[in-house]
Amino acid sequence: MPWKLMGQTPRPASQSLLLDYVSDWNVVTLFRALKHCHWVVAIAVLGTLLLKLLTVASTGLFMLQNVHVSNVHTTLTTEATFSGTGYNSTNVDSNAALIVVGNKFLNLPYPAGTTDKYAFGPFHGSDTPSDSNTILSGTVDTFSTDLSCKVATVKNWTQGCETQHCEQTQFNLTLSTPECSQYQFNAFKRSTSAVGGWHANVFLERCASSNDDTNTDRVIFAAAHWLNDSAQVQSLVCEPTYTISPALVSLFKSNQSVAEINSTDKADTSNYTIPGVTAVDIVSGLLSTLTIADSSLGTLIELNDGLVANLADPNNSYLDSFYRIATVSSADNLEPLLDAANLEAISRPVYNAITAQVARQYLMTSANKPFNGVYSASTEKLLVRELSVRLMEAAVALLVLVAGAMCVWRPAKCTPRDPGTISGMATILARSPDLSNRLSGIKNRKDLKSSLAGGLFASENASIDGQRSFTIITKHDAKEDLRVAEASGQISWWKPLAMSLGWRILTLAVPLLVIAGLETTYQISQKRNGLADITSDGYIRYTWVYIPAFIMLLIQALFECSHFSTQVIQPYLELRRGGLTAQESLMDNYLSKLTMHALWSALIKRKYAIFTTALTMILAPCLTIAASGLYSTEAASYVRAVSILRNDSFNSTVKPQAYRPGQKGIGLTGALVVGANLSYPDWTYDEVVLPVLKESTLMDVKENTTYKPTNQSSTTDSIFELTYPGLRAGLNCTVLEASQILETTVYEGFSSMSVSLSLGGDCDITSREVGNKTIKWYDLTLPVNGTTYNGTAFGTFLVTDIINTIPECPKMVGVYGAVSNPNSTDTDGIHGFTCFPYVDEIDVDTTFTVPGFKIQSAKPDESSGRRFADSLASQLDFDSFLPTSKSVTAYDGFDNVFIAMMHDQKTLTVTDLEQADRVPVVINATQHLYRVLMAQSMNGNSRLPLEQETKYQGTVVDPTRVRLKQSAVSTRILEGFLAAMALCIMVAFYLGRRTEVIPVNPCSIAGAATLLAGSEMLKPDVIPPGSEWCDDPELVKRGVFNGVMFGLGWWEGKRFAIDIGRPEE
Repeated sequence: MPWKLMGQTPRPASQSLLLDYVSDWNVVTLFRALKHCHWVVAIAVLGTLLLKLLTVASTGLFMLQNVHVSNVHTTLTTEATFSGTGYNSTNVDSNAALIVVGNKFLNLPYPAGTTDKYAFGPFHGSDTPSDSNTILSGTVDTFSTDLSCKVATVKNWTQGCETQHCEQTQFNLTLSTPECSQYQFNAFKRSTSAVGGWHANVFLERCASSNDDTNTDRVIFAAAHWLNDSAQVQSLVCEPTYTISPALVSLFKSNQSVAEINSTDKADTSNYTIPGVTAVDIVSGLLSTLTIADSSLGTLIELNDGLVANLADPNNSYLDSFYRIATVSSADNLEPLLDAANLEAISRPVYNAITAQVARQYLMTSANKPFNGVYSASTEKLLVRELSVRLMEAAVALLVLVAGAMCVWRPAKCTPRDPGTISGMATILARSPDLSNRLSGIKNRKDLKSSLAGGLFASENASIDGQRSFTIITKHDAKEDLRVAEASGQISWWKPLAMSLGWRILTLAVPLLVIAGLETTYQISQKRNGLADITSDGYIRYTWVYIPAFIMLLIQALFECSHFSTQVIQPYLELRRGGLTAQESLMDNYLSKLTMHALWSALIKRKYAIFTTALTMILAPCLTIAASGLYSTEAASYVRAVSILRNDSFNSTVKPQAYRPGQKGIGLTGALVVGANLSYPDWTYDEVVLPVLKESTLMDVKENTTYKPTNQSSTTDSIFELTYPGLRAGLNCTVLEASQILETTVYEGFSSMSVSLSLGGDCDITSREVGNKTIKWYDLTLPVNGTTYNGTAFGTFLVTDIINTIPECPKMVGVYGAVSNPNSTDTDGIHGFTCFPYVDEIDVDTTFTVPGFKIQSAKPDESSGRRFADSLASQLDFDSFLPTSKSVTAYDGFDNVFIAMMHDQKTLTVTDLEQADRVPVVINATQHLYRVLMAQSMNGNSRLPLEQETKYQGTVVDPTRVRLKQSAVSTRILEGFLAAMALCIMVAFYLGRRTEVIPVNPCSIAGAATLLAGSEMLKPDVIPPGSEWCDDPELVKRGVFNGVMFGLGWWEGKRFAIDIGRPEE
């Protein structure tokens, strides 16, 4: 810039020879250039600052963040397809009905592949995110049923005795519709002693007045308020249909629950039914599941003492299974059943739900068929951050303008050659004798400014004797003649700021302190699983990206300053040693070289001070890159100590029952858990029942405040871990000896058999006289077998009600095996065991989700068991609520207990029952089933209000916490690079430790010229005229400076400059 200014018009020294835009900090340079309106300098400096901004902004350009993506194409795989092969409605078991009542009664979820209306093949996607909120969507075939209903007219109803002794009264109903004049069937029955009550059921009947045997079966929903001499009846006659049609199904990947089902455009044209399976067949399956589930669903009825109905109540409920399900939430108000619209609204949803379960279980086969689908999920994506993009866009746009302005305004053709080297300045100064004389003998900056004060300076191209010449001329104003140059005679040494002791200490200390800080924060991050909680997704995220990058830029600036100073001073430092050729000293200029070039050149020339500082400049940009990944946010579990209060206690008088006045369905919950494999009801898990906890009393112990999740906007549940006492029932069982199993007796008229057991003492309550001896035994009746007991496995587990009042007698007896010789004393294939029940209090390691307190796991501590009760007030009557299976004829010889163990829990096999050495396996399976059922019974029967406040201590694992974590890789890279840079700069400081090198700053024209003024090397015989037009390689080619050695120091005792030879010191 000063060369350009002098080429335009004569300028004072401050605007020409003393103008220095090189050695100052670029921000200072920017404001100085703006002040003097030197726009091209300001623009150039602005460009360098914009590059810094671009670098910092780029570190936050990409961020890994959890985002929600929608409709991402993927390949899904269906797990089942529709098929009617092997379907038989009589084989439909209780699960279909139990699943529906479990949903409506306990709000338990439907199994995978079903809803309250549809059945479809479940599907999964292996190449999809595993987040709990991932939704898979695909078009699959869906099964649904429909009814076309008409209100029936009651033509007639009659009542009469069902049997000869009239224990039951029967209600006969005759209905008609416009399409059929007569549907006649036995609708309801009740005890003859009952004064009346509510009845409702579903039927499958054929039109009695039609000669057409096809397509006349209809579903009939009938309800009645039947008194002794009157009845109010409402009924619907419906034509059943079903379709399988394509629909867009959306599932949650984590649990296969349905998010949404929508019909597709192809639904009308692609509907079909299963060959060989009619709508009537499906209705028959519905009636089958209702029949088998009847005992379990019976526990939904309010009974006196859990035994008998209130026969004197004309409003008592005698609803059959279908309507026990349909009215489970409104059993106290049955009047709507007598309204046709309400009857349909109540009946249709239950019909659709049960038939959907029948279809899912019996009309589908396993498959593994891929198809195209989409998913929506929260997943970690590499995002482009808007703020960084906008900053970079603005910076790049300004850089484009800066580049354009530089192209237009750049100083060009201001000097005949590069004056940056000492040799280049010497060739120009050799043609400027006036300036040389003015600057000769200057020993400090003050004298330099004084010698140039008042003068105007310009550059001039001239032609002398036909030879082009470039010179700096001095033009004097009026004050120049009066100026008296007075030199102080005292030399003062100039050194760059970066070579001062304070700067060197700072340059070494900062990277070492940053290393210490990085290591400290990293250890904290590791120890505390992060540095801090992050509760916002806003602009705060930029702080841990931009601040480290900015700090690394500041460190880079420290080393840049040292590198610049080393490059400036190095040629003069070499000259101070003296005896150097021009190529070794005068023609060295590392400022004009790229860093890699300077690094290689310094290594080749063994100038290790520049090599080490150049190496720091190679490493410095890596700091910013590594810093961009130094900090990141991650979901981190946070363990917090909490306390909570117990809400209830348990009755020490245990009275397990499947019924309880005022609380319906106690036995049903056991049937649902065992028979339908549904989720455990609240506060029960597997074999244990747990005290209810007050969720509102969950307290953060450390903060002494009500617990709240760290990230309250998150939908992810926290995990509450607590060990506290629960109850677990059990059986003390003893194996019957072979001698205790006396004989079998077949009752052919009743198709049944009993086993006579010797239990000992007063427990043998049956006796007969044989000669002079009385034989006593206990009879146990086996389940009715549809075929024969001969060689067929059987099993029964019964409560010994008759001897239950005798304390020393077993309360339960199990007998199983195979009868090889019925009606004899040959009992070799029969095995048995007797049991005494008890209840233990046991510490349970429990895991809940919060909020909601849903139990995820419960593991009893077997070493902590202590007896809670060993004398129970009653025993569970298993046959009163466990479902019966008709689907497998192999189970004909087993009661509901053994069917549950074999068919539902699959803890026993027929082989186990036929082998004598498998008795422990049978007892263990019985123990497990008993514990599971008792947990549900005690959950409904044994709870009492809490008398004394009880507090428990636990922990909450909060997964919603987002923590700022420090990267180990970035930390080690930064530490390594900073340590290497500190070592390099330490070496550079040592190599450049000499302080008395030059008296003035050589970065201005005057400063560089002062060190050459008055030198012998400026004479024409050393630098011939015209040399100023030659670059250094050309000077070497022409032989300029050949054979001449140079040095920097004192000459003739009074001039400190660069000259030929060796200086005096």
